[in-house]
Amino acid sequence: MRKALSRLTKEEFVVQTKWFSIPDGVNLLAQSHAPKRKLRQSLQRLGLKYVDIYLVHGHIHPSTIATVAKGLAECVRDGLTRLCRCREL
Repeated sequence: MRKALSRLTKEEFVVQTKWFSIPDGVNLLAQSHAPKRKLRQSLQRLGLKYVDIYLVHGHIHPSTIATVAKGLAECVRDGLTRLCRCREL
């Protein structure tokens, strides 16, 4: 995907990725920071500075909705995504 995206300018496509709160170390121990950490990992794999849409995927989370919302707000504030959406809450 990185190779295909490198042929286009960022204005020519929309990138959406998702965060699924599986019970791993990051999601359990750093709950409010987990969305941001996971998004940074996705950005590194994609070779991008930001994505257009960041989805919360799934409805089972080890933390409260307020905690998840705080983490998503950090992603927007830090310019890692333009928009956050919840898919199945």
